Amino acid sequence: MKKIILIIAGAFCLSAFALQAQAQDGPKKDTTSIQPSQSFREDMVKITADDLPAAVRSTLQGAEYKGWETSTIYRNSTGEVYIVEITGDDRQVKTHKFDANGRPIEEK
Repeated sequence: MKKIILIIAGAFCLSAFALQAQAQDGPKKDTTSIQPSQSFREDMVKITADDLPAAVRSTLQGAEYKGWETSTIYRNSTGEVYIVEITGDDRQVKTHKFDANGRPIEEK
């Protein structure tokens, strides 16, 4: 009978230690849910369409960039990269990157 009580007490202690260890670690964050548009904002400045260089505005006149006038626009601190987030009719956000000369920058 003493052996059974010691085994139960040992199992109880081990489970208490395991629960304590989980409480200290906390839940793991799911980093896969971070959208690409969130990752670049740290070093970007929000600007208006009037602040875009003429070359970028000219590129945005293309049919694939329909609705860019009401989009959210960012530039990096050096003014070399411009990012335009266009919300389509289906409420999906499309992110386009351009250099200062209006050339699209392909994602790697």
